Parts: sequence; structure tokens; C-alpha cells
Amino acid sequence: MNILQEYTLDFVRRNKRSSIAIMLAILLTTTMMSSLCGLLYTMWSDFVRLSIEKEGNWHGELFDTTYGSDLSLIENFSSVDDVMVKGQWYVGKISNDKRDYIIYRNATSEYWNSMPEKDTILEGRQPKNANEIALSKQYFESNPSTKIGDKITIPIGYRTLNGNSLEPVAPKSKSESFKKTSEITLTIVGKMDVTTSSVVPAYTALGYLDKKSIKPNDNITVYLRFKNIRDTYKELPKLAKSLGWKTNEYGKYNLKYNSNYLLKMLVFSPEQKASMNSIEKFATPIMYFTIAIFTVAVFVMVIYNAFSLSVNARLTQLGILSSIGASPKQIRKSVLFEGFLLTIIPLPIGLFLGWLLCDRLIIYINSINSSTGTQSVVYTYGIPAFLPAVLLTIITVWISALIPARKVSKISPIEAIRQGDSIKIKKSHKYSLGKIFGIEGELAMNALHARKKSYRTATISLTLSFLLLTGFLHIIANQEGAEDVYGSDAYEKQRDISIHLANGESVEPAFIEKLSKTEGVKSSLCYLKMSAATWLTEKDASKELAENGGFKGVVSSKKYSPIERNGKFRIYSAIIGLDDKSFTEYCRQISVDPKIFYNTENLTSIVYNKEEDINRSTRRDKVYIDYLNLSIGDNLKLNERIYDEGKGDYTFNMKVGAITNKLPQIINTNSRYTLIQIVPMSIVQEISKNYNEEGRLRSNNMMGLFKVDNREDIPKVKEKLESIYNKAYGSGDYSIEDVVENEEKDASGRKTMNLIVSFITGLLAMIGLSNVLATVSGNLRSRRQEFAMLRSVGLSPDGIKKMLALEGLFLGITPLLLSIPVQIAIVYIFLRINEIHFIEYLPFAPLSTIIGFTVLILFIVISSYMIGYKQLKNENIVESIKNETI
Repeated sequence: MNILQEYTLDFVRRNKRSSIAIMLAILLTTTMMSSLCGLLYTMWSDFVRLSIEKEGNWHGELFDTTYGSDLSLIENFSSVDDVMVKGQWYVGKISNDKRDYIIYRNATSEYWNSMPEKDTILEGRQPKNANEIALSKQYFESNPSTKIGDKITIPIGYRTLNGNSLEPVAPKSKSESFKKTSEITLTIVGKMDVTTSSVVPAYTALGYLDKKSIKPNDNITVYLRFKNIRDTYKELPKLAKSLGWKTNEYGKYNLKYNSNYLLKMLVFSPEQKASMNSIEKFATPIMYFTIAIFTVAVFVMVIYNAFSLSVNARLTQLGILSSIGASPKQIRKSVLFEGFLLTIIPLPIGLFLGWLLCDRLIIYINSINSSTGTQSVVYTYGIPAFLPAVLLTIITVWISALIPARKVSKISPIEAIRQGDSIKIKKSHKYSLGKIFGIEGELAMNALHARKKSYRTATISLTLSFLLLTGFLHIIANQEGAEDVYGSDAYEKQRDISIHLANGESVEPAFIEKLSKTEGVKSSLCYLKMSAATWLTEKDASKELAENGGFKGVVSSKKYSPIERNGKFRIYSAIIGLDDKSFTEYCRQISVDPKIFYNTENLTSIVYNKEEDINRSTRRDKVYIDYLNLSIGDNLKLNERIYDEGKGDYTFNMKVGAITNKLPQIINTNSRYTLIQIVPMSIVQEISKNYNEEGRLRSNNMMGLFKVDNREDIPKVKEKLESIYNKAYGSGDYSIEDVVENEEKDASGRKTMNLIVSFITGLLAMIGLSNVLATVSGNLRSRRQEFAMLRSVGLSPDGIKKMLALEGLFLGITPLLLSIPVQIAIVYIFLRINEIHFIEYLPFAPLSTIIGFTVLILFIVISSYMIGYKQLKNENIVESIKNETI
């Protein structure tokens, strides 16, 4: 160990006060870094965990027809890491009062281990051997005597209708029959929490698949994980191409991506990357980046301030060492060595305290979640949280020590010795505040000015801490204001209770009427949605759309559904069927006779002929133009096939009975360049009879929206509506939700976020204020001679007390004044990003918190001066003047 290192060790031992101050600053920094990294990693990992539980741990799916013969090529594809396979469907005939079949597929162990089905096992276990199945709970409900471990022997074959085979999941047909091909004995090893609509005459199951048993001609479904998840959107199309697949009309292969999971892993699709052209899309990243910059700056200033006091304390000694041959590099290394030496003890303690703080916070959050039925957060503090905390702390300490180290290494030995002897008081300045607060106010201002360099660190640190706190709160308030302005759409306002019926069969008007007359229901609206397509030419585009590039411009953007083929453009049309009462009310609102739209021989619709002008629209102010060149009486030729791979080819004409610029409030226009048509529900039901089976089922899925007389009656009304649905349909035919439950979940989420915000801002407040305490304490100790001289020339103890109180007031108010322009800039920037007005932000502005924190700053700063005053007033004047040590 060289002499400078020995000197540094000796200085640390002898100057326990300054060493402890630095160690406390590092401890506070490490604790903050540890808790923040742990909290962020926990939030991220929990989002990923929930995504995997819901959707599975896979990156992409080969959704087109894939055969067993392709499996070898897929597994040996260079970028593929794991392959998960589901085999072909099997249909087994059973004797049951409710359903006729058991339909099941087998899946490999990789699939079972990676997909959400493993978490749906209510009883028993997942299949691990051939001819073992986990069966839907609906089968157990219909067959109460069935137990886990039972064996069933069933004939295996396929469903047929008029000599043609039916899909295993096809709806039941009265004329269908079953053709047996073999027989199998299955062992029931698990009960699965899955349901299927009663329109499908089968119970579902999932078994075990050995890859060796897959035959070349077997239809299989393949899910993939890639070696590099970031290559998913690039490698999966390459794999499809190598299999010899053909692209669809959009030039894409029939693939599926686990987009929600990929997004959480920060993997963006080409479409998502292309849509990142608006500044509001970066509101959250900008928020985190802004906070990160301020946080690092605060940490650097906290530790730098402590190091500056230590370096100043040994400036004379460093000057002497320099005069006897120590190089600037050696001086710099000495200061840096002190920093890392003082990091050894607080680093592990800070990491533990950060872990403990974050753990307690997660426990408290989970206690709130359990009371609202929200899923608990799983606390994870692993290497991804530990390492960044350690690295950030070390880097922060290094930067903090490097700044004063470089400064002192550049000072000449004579300057260092002179500056170490005493603090040079600059010429006093007269300040207007002196006229207000008297001589004490003028002395306070002169003291701050004379030592502005020593106070600069504390001022900057407190300003940054104050800015970090207020900036964070301003950003959150901006987002809350934007959510208040844009959050609730018309659809949300139209319902207290919503029920989605998905059994695929036509709903009778009597059933809808029964729903609307349920006790407690104030109003109701039921609707169906049917898909169709029409082929148009450029002359069918409106004048405004033609000026914006017409259909060709829409297609060339590659963002929307229209495509071009042989000079024609395929336009997607959404046909909305309202129940009779709601349709009549809608026609009344737009002054149209509803009777003409009920003619099944001459189909007629109300056309919404508006489209958003993307060149002039903003998030707040939407500018609309006419979409198509249409007139009342025109005919639209529609086809059920909206994509090339779709089934069915039914074509029908729809006459334009009315053109409107007002939609029913249940309909949003998020689907761009879509032709929206409004008709009675019975018309959709009539048209759907000609659609292929899949299209017919989809078109008859009904959404019911219900408003309740009194909000407190929502749970009771929900039970009554659910009872009506239960009598008419099966458990898997519908889903129901109400606004009270959703608001409770949202409130729980907001409470959780407020806890996290309070946790972070509390730590930030501690950092800034602790730094001020350390700075004021150190500076007051170095000014003992000054106060002794002031007392010797006649300044009373009360005068010194007033002077120090005013000095604390001026020092404490400075960060607020310095931060005001930056706060204004932050508010302005995020008002622009979120596209809200200041008056809309104001109700959410954190004024009370800012005022409270300002008062707290002033109280603590002035209190720190008063604590120093109590120590100074009892000192002997002569001894203080003689004492030249710091």
C-alpha cells in the first residue's frame, strides 16, 4: 500500500464525522437505487408473468396449414429455440343428454409446460402419457358420477353433413351424423376450468402428444420461441417462406404473434414501429427518461456535496502532499480511493434496506389487492434488480468523487494551503432585503453570497430534488387530466352492465324485451355486428378523399384494411343491427322513417359516410370528411368474404336509405376507412342465414348494454339479468360485467399507483432534505470564528439567531424560485404531449403537495440553522477565534 493510500485510511479514521456523512449519503443513495430497481423490476416481471399465465410463453404461431412432415424443418430452423405442438383434432361419440361428443387434441410436454392450459387444471394433473386427457369441467357437471382416474371407451371418427365432413368445433346440425373409424380408451387425469358455447355439441379436452407419434400427413399447430426474441417479427415470416407458404392479399403470411407478451419484452411489430410518429406515443418513455435524469443528478449532488466538505477539510494537507512530490493524478486517486473505501460498508446495507422497503411496499399493495379481489403482485428481487442498483451506486459515487478530485488536483500547492487555512470572505454587497429585515437580513444575504460556492451544491441538490418530486407529480397530474378528458368514450357512458352473448343463434325479440323490462333496468340497447366487403373504384371516393390521395393513397400507406386489385379497391363494411326499440330511437334522432329499413326483399341501410382526415385531425379536434361518393338510392354490392382466406361467397345488395354524420353512441370509429351501415337487428339475422356457418355464428353474437335506475342497485340487477340468461343459455354462452366491479378494479390500480408514487416521492424528499442538513451543519461548523467575531463586535445572540433564521429562509426559498421556470416548462411540454388545456390539468395539479413540501423544506432548513445556533451560542468567543480547525 503506497503512502497516499495510508494517508487516506488515516484521514478516514481520524475524521469520523465527515466519513460518516459521506457514508450516510452513499447509504441513502444505495437504498434509493435498490428500492427503485427492485420496484421497477417487480412491476415489469409481474406484467410478464401475468401475460404468460393468460396467453402462454411463446413468440409466434404458424397459423396456416402445417403438416407433421414440416416438423423436422421447423425444429432445425437456425433461429428457432423451442417448438410447442398441438396435434390434430379427434372426435369421440358419447351418450349424453346435453352434448354428443368429446373433442380433444393432444399436446407435447413443451406445450403443456409453456401454455396457460396447465394453470386451468382444477383437479388431478396434466396428461403425461398417451391416451390420458384433462377434460372440461362442463363434462363433470353433466356427469356428476365421473371421477378423476376413470377410464372411458368411446368410438373415434368424424362428423358428417350431407356427405361432407364437418369441423370438430362446428355448430350442431339436426341432419348431421357420425362416422366411426376406430375406438379408444381414455383415462381422465384432470378437470380443466374451460367452457365452450352450447352451440358446439361437444365437451373439450386436451391430452398428451409424443412427437414420435406424429405422422407426416397429420395437421398440427405449431408455437415457437426464438433464440433471440427480438428477431420474432423477422424470423417467423422467413420460416413460413421456407415451408413454401403463399402470402395473402396484404403480402403477409398467415401467422400469429404473442403480441402482448412481445410488447412487454419491448419487441415491437413493424406496424407498431410505423405508428410511433406522434409525440404522445412517447409520453411514458419521456416521463421515465426525465425522472431518470433528475434522479441521477440528485444522487451525484448528494454524494458530491459530502465529498466536497471532506476535500475542503483536508485541502491544506493535500497541498502539503502536492508540494513534496504528489502528482495531480495521485491526489485524484486519493480522493477516489476515499470514495470507494467509504462505499464498502453502506453498499450492502443499502441494498438490504432497499429490498426491505420494496418488500414491505409490495406486502401492503397485496393487502389492498386482496380486499378488492385483484391478483396479488409477486415480489421479485433478483440479479436484474441487484446488479443495476450496485452499478448505478458505484457509478454515482465515482462521478461524485471525481468532480472534487479533479478540482483539487488542479490547484497549486500554495493555493491549496492558503484556501485550507481559512475561507476568504468576499466584499459585502448591499441587498434590498436588508431594508426589509434590517442588518440581520443584510448579513444573512452577504453570508450566502460570500459562501455561494459552498452553498451551491446544497442549493442545486435541493433544487434537483424538488424538481424531481414536483416534475414527477406534474407528469402524473397531466396523465390523469388526459385520462379524464379522453378516457371515457361513448360506449362506456352507455352502460352500467354489459353482457356478451356468444352462442351464435338468433335471439328472439321476446327475449330482448324481457331483458329491457327487468326490474331496475332504466334503458337497454342490444346489437349485432356483421362483416361484409364491397369492391369500389376511385370514382366512388368522395371529392375530399380524392384530394387526399383517394383509395390508392389509403392502400399505399399499408396501415388500413382496403386493398387494390385490378383497378378496384376492397372496402371493409361493418353492418350494425340494433334492436327494434333502439333502432327506432336512432331513426328519430336523425329524422328518418324506420319502416323502410325492415324490408327483407329490398335491403336498405343508414350509411355513416364520414372519415377522419388524418392530415388535419388532432387527438382533441377531429376533422372529418366524406368517405364515399354516395347518394340516397345508390346500391352497394356486398360480399360475405372480407379476406381471401375467408369461407363463403354470398353476395347481396344494400340500398342507401339515408346518409348521416351521426352514429349510435355504442359505435366507435377506431377502425379506419370502414364503411359503417346501421340496420335493424332482424335484417342482420336474415342476411346471416345465407352466410357460411362461421360467419353466421359470428354475426349472431349479441352485445347487451344496460343502464340501471339507481347505481346502488347494479349488483341486484346484474343478478336478475344473469338469471334470465342462465335459464335460456349455458354457462359458456355468455360473459357479464358491470361498471361497479370495473371501477373497483380501477380504484385499486390507482391506489396502488398512488402508493408507489408516494413511496418514490418520499424517498426523494428525504434525499434532498438530508443533503441540506449535512451541508448546513458542515458550513456552520466552519464558520465558528465568523460568529465569534460578530459577537465580539456587539451583535447580540438574538441578532445572530435572527440572522441565521433569515439565512435559512433565503436558502430554503431559493430552490422553489429556481425550479419555477423548469416546472412551467415541464407542465407546458406534457400539456402538449397529452393534448389537454391548462384548465383541464388544474384540478389534478399537485398544488397542496408542492406547498406542503415547500413548507417542509423551509421548516427543516431553518431548523437545521437553529440547531447549529444552539451549539454556537454556548461557545467561548476567545477560544472560537483562536481555534483554526474545522
